[in-house]
Amino acid sequence: MWSPEKNKLTGEPLNIPQLPNCVLFVSDVHLGGFDSDTNAALERDFIALMKWCQQNQTQVILLGDVFDYYMQYGKYTPEVSHTILHWFKHYHQSGNPSTLYITGNHDNWDFGALDEAGFDTEHEYRLFRTENECILMLMHGDGLYEPKFGFPRPLFHRFLRNPYFVKMFKALTTGKAGNSIMRRFSAWSRKNDRADKSDKVHLDSNVVRMLHEFELDVIICGHHHEVRDITAGQKRYMNTGAFYIDRSACLYTKGLFHLVKWDGLNHILHKPN
Repeated sequence: MWSPEKNKLTGEPLNIPQLPNCVLFVSDVHLGGFDSDTNAALERDFIALMKWCQQNQTQVILLGDVFDYYMQYGKYTPEVSHTILHWFKHYHQSGNPSTLYITGNHDNWDFGALDEAGFDTEHEYRLFRTENECILMLMHGDGLYEPKFGFPRPLFHRFLRNPYFVKMFKALTTGKAGNSIMRRFSAWSRKNDRADKSDKVHLDSNVVRMLHEFELDVIICGHHHEVRDITAGQKRYMNTGAFYIDRSACLYTKGLFHLVKWDGLNHILHKPN
């Protein structure tokens, strides 16, 4: 059995970093995926929440699909990302810690722009150790590359990440056209998202399995747009849901995890009773 505690080749303990004392996990913002008024409100709420985190000394970890759709072509980045990347670049240059950005299936075509904005960019998963010695895995939720996890990405997602496809698609389209094509596809898939329960069952069942099989204590992800808080014995699976739908997120503070919602009108986070 693979254990996050030890190197699978040498058997020596891994140096798993400590999770900061206060962290907000956000996923599936899908900025740019809607009409202009909806996009403006979504961007306004997201930035307001980021400012709240800065003011309240809460670190942010992004769990993917912040943009809808994000494809970088050389130095070209989609217009929808400019305000957010500019805000985070200034945030990071002001002495704040680098923000971990785990890319999702809508924003993995990054070729350096996220790093240039000061993000700590990750395309698979990260492990952390909490203050009470729990092992936490963070991922987007559409699957993982390493076969040992038994959680492969759907064939179409693997196709979109294939470097040969990426090279061909970029050769045949401009940055603006390529992003427009994928936004239309994204809108179609999102329209059918609520009716497709198989993807949700697939993610939920694999996370619960991985918790037990790989000696993990907590897994937090997003991807399927529905909030989850499932306890299995001493283990816990939390899904942040979709920020664009419910303004939902997950907050870690004082050694505890809470599902929360952002109240954009009053600029506060609501915790469960």
